[in-house]
Amino acid sequence: MNKIFSTLFLLLLFQYFLYSQNNNEYYTGISQNIDVEKAKQDALKNMLEQIQVFVSSSVKRKLQETNTTLTDTTSVEVIAKSSMQLQEVQEEITKDANDIFHVKKFVAKEMVKKMFAQRKQKILEHLQLAQSEIEKGNVGTALKNYYWALLLSEIYPDTISFSFANGKTSSNLSAAIPNEMENIVREIKFRATKKIDDENIVWKCNAEYKGKPITNLNFEYFDGQGQSQQEVHNGETKLTFYFSKTENKEREVLLNVNYTYEDEMDELLQLAQSFHNKSTIANTVMFTLPGEKEKREQHSADSVQLNVNSRLPAPISMLLTAKSFEEVTATLNALAKKNKIIFGSAKDFESREGLYAAVVAQNGIVALLKFEKGKYFDATTGNETDITQFAGKRMIWIEMLK
Repeated sequence: MNKIFSTLFLLLLFQYFLYSQNNNEYYTGISQNIDVEKAKQDALKNMLEQIQVFVSSSVKRKLQETNTTLTDTTSVEVIAKSSMQLQEVQEEITKDANDIFHVKKFVAKEMVKKMFAQRKQKILEHLQLAQSEIEKGNVGTALKNYYWALLLSEIYPDTISFSFANGKTSSNLSAAIPNEMENIVREIKFRATKKIDDENIVWKCNAEYKGKPITNLNFEYFDGQGQSQQEVHNGETKLTFYFSKTENKEREVLLNVNYTYEDEMDELLQLAQSFHNKSTIANTVMFTLPGEKEKREQHSADSVQLNVNSRLPAPISMLLTAKSFEEVTATLNALAKKNKIIFGSAKDFESREGLYAAVVAQNGIVALLKFEKGKYFDATTGNETDITQFAGKRMIWIEMLK
């Protein structure tokens, strides 16, 4: 029996010797455990830790640039998914006399190098396709390809330089791609052209990018009851709302442009998105929903309107100039330190009477309201407004200090 074990041990030793001769051509991980699955997992983890240039030194740095927390487990998961999905990871399993499993996982370095070269090519293809599609008015397709390029770039271990349509070349895709996407969203315009249902509030609308019809685009909006999804085809779309007849008045509606197309993602893109902060990309478009013209022209004695001065308080005016959510919060904190205002959520105040309410998004303040006598008013126009149009949006309450 001892002779058999000795022979087996020599064979394993010889096999390891042959393998080690070519070890410089492979990333390899070795582990042993009485549980074969645990041994496999540890061997894979050890192998992945050998791919130093693709893990901590590069991927973690890239994600930290976008303020995303990346744990060692996530680092390994990213590379593991890359390796297992795109390349064959070879495996050797043996079992010794003590019922201990010995597992080796290995993959050719050349294959790993090729894998990431293919990923770089895929990133560039997405970027080039995005640029060509935006020229055709395929705004939805362009945004999708920009976003997918962004996701893949964040799990690519090296920098990539790319020349965007504005003529600027950037090697920091984590910043450049979101900027390009936001520039596109800012040029999207929706315009109501015809009311097509008198019973319900249904409007036919034109959708344009830089004054030209948008060929395709997906978006969602609050229809008065919940979030509704809609599409643009050949420059046109239809918006349906479920406000009551008494609420059928002109209002601003936020449209949230879709750029993820999650149902079309492969497994690698889904993994990349799992630790990507989507909220960093501003994707809202303001649309003016017309009201009933004849009602708008009437000015009955009992119509409700807020008496507003031609000038808002200086601190409030300062807030309206903020161009991002970060700038809004910085301005609020600065004003609070100077004892100009107190701000917080509704529950932080005993009463909301006389308070201002700022509706904020990533691109700054999208609406400024004032609460008086149990009603909401647009603080800039004095008109009563319907709070339901801001459902799901963050609202910051502000009290002016004398």
